[in-house]
Amino acid sequence: MHDRKGEGGMEYLFDKQVEPGELIEVADGVLWLTMPLPFELDHINLYLIRGEGGWVVIDTGIGTSTTKAL
Repeated sequence: MHDRKGEGGMEYLFDKQVEPGELIEVADGVLWLTMPLPFELDHINLYLIRGEGGWVVIDTGIGTSTTKAL
């Protein structure tokens, strides 16, 4: 983990943006990933949370063929 500051004073916990299809563990049982978007807002952040019965996806994004393939 590495703190960095962005424009407008926004603070980031990691020194890079996660690439589409890449998973980063941000806490025990919590994974961070991104999905690309086909317009100016070029991606969304998603989180996978491990539960007793499996994984829960938080914010599934847009159901394009690209995001479904990832």
